[in-house]
Amino acid sequence: MLIFSGIVHGLWTDRWSDRSDLIAAAARLDQFPLTLGEWQGTDYEQTADKTNAMAGVLSRRYVHASTGKVVSIYIGCGRPGPVSVHTPDVCYAGSGYQIERPTAFAVPPGPDMPQGELWTARFVKEKADSRTNLRLFWSWHTARGWKVADNPRLAFAGERQLYKLYVIREMATADEPIDSDPCIEFMRVLLPALEATQFRSGFEAS
Repeated sequence: MLIFSGIVHGLWTDRWSDRSDLIAAAARLDQFPLTLGEWQGTDYEQTADKTNAMAGVLSRRYVHASTGKVVSIYIGCGRPGPVSVHTPDVCYAGSGYQIERPTAFAVPPGPDMPQGELWTARFVKEKADSRTNLRLFWSWHTARGWKVADNPRLAFAGERQLYKLYVIREMATADEPIDSDPCIEFMRVLLPALEATQFRSGFEAS
């Protein structure tokens, strides 16, 4: 049992394989632009979590120059095992949020937009004197583009490398319509930029 557990852990943490592709992916992520159209980014303090074998992490807040709208993103890259787990419905629930059932959301159409799909849901935390309303969009980037799955750990197990994206915004009220959400406006510049800087330069199929 000890030997078996050690082998499973070694495969999960990528202990014995060539990590040069992950090092390159993490380096590209570190160089992702702070300015996307009219959106200006500021990094949150965050590093790759070595305990779950993530190769690279980007955590950033973007503000629209003329409207002041604020959207935050989290992007992680690595082998599929660590990247596929710890989805927002699990992580945020552990922080006290009530979460509606996720629904599928198609990537907004556009001439430069990659095709794909995301999950989206609203997250609400009640306190004695306040209420926090969040809307999240999330997806995984595979060798076939942006994909979602009911069981991402199983669905993406065959990928050579995997990216996970969260797009997050705090809402004034829980009933704000999704069609006019600033996250969608922001994704129109974010997703093409990710495609150009992260995936066209060396993303390989498994």
